[in-house]
Amino acid sequence: MENGQFAEGYQDSANHYRFSNESTEIQELMEGPRKWASYFDRQLTLFLKDAPGDAPSAIFKELDTYKNEWANRYLDGKVKENRELAYHDIDAQPSVSELNFHVINKAFMPAWHRLLLPEKQPPLAANQIETIQTKLAVQAANLAQFRVDIAEREQMDDVQTGLTPYINEQLSKTDIGILLLEIQKDDSFEDEPHLLVIPAPPQFEFAHKNHTLSAHFIIIDTELQVSRGIRAHSLAHNPGVDKKFVTLLDSEFNLGISQPGNIALSYLRTELSIKKASRNPAFQGDINSLLRAANTARKVLGNDVSDIMSIKRNIQGKIIEDLYTN
Repeated sequence: MENGQFAEGYQDSANHYRFSNESTEIQELMEGPRKWASYFDRQLTLFLKDAPGDAPSAIFKELDTYKNEWANRYLDGKVKENRELAYHDIDAQPSVSELNFHVINKAFMPAWHRLLLPEKQPPLAANQIETIQTKLAVQAANLAQFRVDIAEREQMDDVQTGLTPYINEQLSKTDIGILLLEIQKDDSFEDEPHLLVIPAPPQFEFAHKNHTLSAHFIIIDTELQVSRGIRAHSLAHNPGVDKKFVTLLDSEFNLGISQPGNIALSYLRTELSIKKASRNPAFQGDINSLLRAANTARKVLGNDVSDIMSIKRNIQGKIIEDLYTN
């Protein structure tokens, strides 16, 4: 779908994705994350509409501030606090998904630079895409361990908090992100790469005016200026989507996995080279986190390892066809 038409479908969702019944504590916790989410909502909308936006120097500064002064310093603490609140307060649980945009988005800064500052950021090379995939897979390993910990804590406390579906949704998003990046990686070997994958900011994910437009990621052809929403759903949740805007990928039917997170964890088992990653500046000084994530993947997966390349081939034709024909 042409970029401008795609953007118009979401224009009525602006500022309508706030969740009701929140405590003052959650509202205060989410103030910063929502401010930054609105920034990415606005920048994506301006890009899709080909509308005048901020000066490149201002965008560069804001992206740097987001990553280095906010996400790197505060995001982990906010996630930890948010999860604890959500364990005790069911009305806080939707904000877990809302905050997860930033958990994923933090890894995609090179993609946003490419989208918003194409004069400064050339098309992403395969090794840059692999770095994003590795960061997503590490996030998934931490989340999969959290899923185990929550199950054990619920059993100990003899409660059902309802957090597991939110965790599974986040893991499904990570699975889809890694697969979409494999498709982008194929394109990166072309003479003039033009595919770009970014996480859907909340206006595009929590499209409360029209839930059928809800997307987890957006794939964009920056040359032909067409866009497509991609949404994952786990085994227990089957939302309807507007097929003109969004391609729905089913964890069981399209991906063939037994539980959300298997693709991300399988990436750590089959695609990640710790030796290669240790030479990557993005992971220098943080190899222990990779080792812990790889160990978690081994424990959680056992022998249930997904064939990522085969799954990618199964969904690639559907996604590319939908991108250019709807």
